[in-house]
Amino acid sequence: MSAPVADIEAARADDRPAGDGANEGGNITIIKLIAAAAVAGSIVGLPAHAAGLTGDTVTCAGDARITCSPVSTTVGGRVEFGTNRFLNVNFTDTGLTISNGFFGQNSFSGGPADFILRFSDLTKRFDTATLGASSGASGFSARNFSLNAPGVLTVGIGGTVFDGYGSVSINLTTAAPVVVSPTSAAVPEPAAWATMLAGLALTGGALRGRRQRAGLARAA
Repeated sequence: MSAPVADIEAARADDRPAGDGANEGGNITIIKLIAAAAVAGSIVGLPAHAAGLTGDTVTCAGDARITCSPVSTTVGGRVEFGTNRFLNVNFTDTGLTISNGFFGQNSFSGGPADFILRFSDLTKRFDTATLGASSGASGFSARNFSLNAPGVLTVGIGGTVFDGYGSVSINLTTAAPVVVSPTSAAVPEPAAWATMLAGLALTGGALRGRRQRAGLARAA
């Protein structure tokens, strides 16, 4: 025998808030989690901002006519490299200075393709190189250096004349490698997020309908 109408209405009233509130709370929690994952995913794939050169490990390699000593060192408040041609190489946070360590004139014959020094930053990588200030030196220009992949700075001293303790400089910036977390590759595009959220809304509606029908069936 069917339950009285009043009992059925009471069952509906009892069932509706519990079903709707539980499902709505669950849906909101899921949406919050997905939104948090989206934000985290967008951050993980961002390239790191590179700081200055201080603390980086750099290397120096010469050609047949000029050599470096040592071949590898850490940048930090001193002359990093010396050469067999009385040139000293000093890295700072923002670049490098090549100076004549001899009190007399120091001339290098040829052109930018001669007396080659190659520098690499093993911690990050050289990203840009521009001509800096010169003091007591001539013949050195932007043609005397270039950046070669992957971030190798090639400097040709040929054609440069250094007065006693004269110097030339190059301004440098570095870029850190992009570190991509395995999770970032699985983060969907914005359109995919919209589709997923719409699907969750439909699922929540279906669950609420199912709970309401189940409540009516139990009341009957």
